[in-house]
Amino acid sequence: MNGFSRGGPLCLALLGIALAGVCSGASAQTLSAASIANDVGSDFKYMANNGAEDAIDIATAPLHLEQAGQLLLSPKFYLVLGGAGALWGGSYTLDQTIRSRLRSMSSSDAALLQNVSYGSVSAAAALLYGYGLYEGDARARQDAVIATPRSLPAASHLSRAM
Repeated sequence: MNGFSRGGPLCLALLGIALAGVCSGASAQTLSAASIANDVGSDFKYMANNGAEDAIDIATAPLHLEQAGQLLLSPKFYLVLGGAGALWGGSYTLDQTIRSRLRSMSSSDAALLQNVSYGSVSAAAALLYGYGLYEGDARARQDAVIATPRSLPAASHLSRAM
């Protein structure tokens, strides 16, 4: 059994709870099955369009190097670059320290921590999406739809390694 399938029931249960809350009609808002289906379909079209636009941007980025000049003149760019470099360097610096302290951790405890982290990210995305459906907040739904696929490849890659 891989790590992702162990956290799957928790994610499905939280998604079910979120969708049950959306469909329960606990507030004055009226949510029909047709409007929910329309919103969900719209969100997946948005995700597909966003993925296609990302692929086009990645493929054509070398053709737009002249626009980088304006970016390189911005002090904000260098602050963000310095912060990202500090975070990356700090993570490499602390890697050996943390690894030496956790050598006695069993593989089952490490797998549990991994599954809890994947489950919490998935549950947060599901709850955000459920909130967006309930409140009619397209921005919340789009944020949940965009964030979820980016975290799944890493989760599936790491769980196969175990």
